[in-house]
Amino acid sequence: MKKILFLVLASCFIAACNDSNPVGDPIEIINDIYDLPEQGASQWANDYIVNLYEESGSYITYHPTQADFVWTYGPAPTYAPRDTIMAGDPQYVEPLLRLLDSIWISGLTPEGKRGNSLPYRILLADKMWTYNERTGLYVNIPAKVTGRSIAFSGVNAEFGQMTQQQKDALIVSFNAVIRTDYYEATGLTPFPEEFYTVTDWAALKTASGGFPNDEDKLQAGVMPARTWAVVRPGIPPTYGWRYASWWTPYVGGDPWTPAGPEQWNPMDKDNYLKLLFQAPDSEIQPYLDAYPKIKEKWDMLLDMYESINFDPRTLANATVLNP
Repeated sequence: MKKILFLVLASCFIAACNDSNPVGDPIEIINDIYDLPEQGASQWANDYIVNLYEESGSYITYHPTQADFVWTYGPAPTYAPRDTIMAGDPQYVEPLLRLLDSIWISGLTPEGKRGNSLPYRILLADKMWTYNERTGLYVNIPAKVTGRSIAFSGVNAEFGQMTQQQKDALIVSFNAVIRTDYYEATGLTPFPEEFYTVTDWAALKTASGGFPNDEDKLQAGVMPARTWAVVRPGIPPTYGWRYASWWTPYVGGDPWTPAGPEQWNPMDKDNYLKLLFQAPDSEIQPYLDAYPKIKEKWDMLLDMYESINFDPRTLANATVLNP
């Protein structure tokens, strides 16, 4: 049995701190928490989990507890946790684990796995809920970053019964949490500010009499979004490329106010990052070959992830995702 060493911050020992260990510094208390492999999953899943731990130091548990889910740095919160996790039936671990490997873990180099590109632990659960302050109701969430962990739902029979469209939507949700809530929010991938200066917003605002067409946008370095096309019963769903409605030259107001980079930049960034994770080379390459500004921005984002030894293009090419 492979023992996992779990590092916990313990504020109850602050009184013992001295000048070499000032108040607020974490105190490491080592406890045996999990045995690897855990029991109940397939042989493939257990072998994968053990191998990943030996390679990276990151461990996966499919018996997560509520304490695991709400654990965070510092003293325990004084309020009741409003997020809830439910462990799943271990027989359904393998399908979810194979999905996470294909859309995320397989894109990491050995150096990336040994670095910070994987969280300290990954929780696999049946379902998770978070409290919605506005409605006063608990709502299902597919994934969540909590402390040094990422939790994913899907250890259940329903996961294997999803339509391709439902599974693709789940993958997009997983990617958003990994990309935004883990890599970006933790500072692992600081976004290059030069990305914003490449786009020729000035030319875009005056092109075609102030109402730029698709070619004007491409020349300026603006990519279309990859979106669902019409879905018909009995026909596999397809997707298409189009510019979303936010590419209007105006924002709301009375009178209407001309839009500018402050409105466009955040959405342009989000669109590029989605494409980086989801659109295969066969669809992206024509844009990179024909439009220098698009290629320049694209390469900046690849360099950003290369800094943590992670290649999102591996994921986009391994599984052709619909939006």
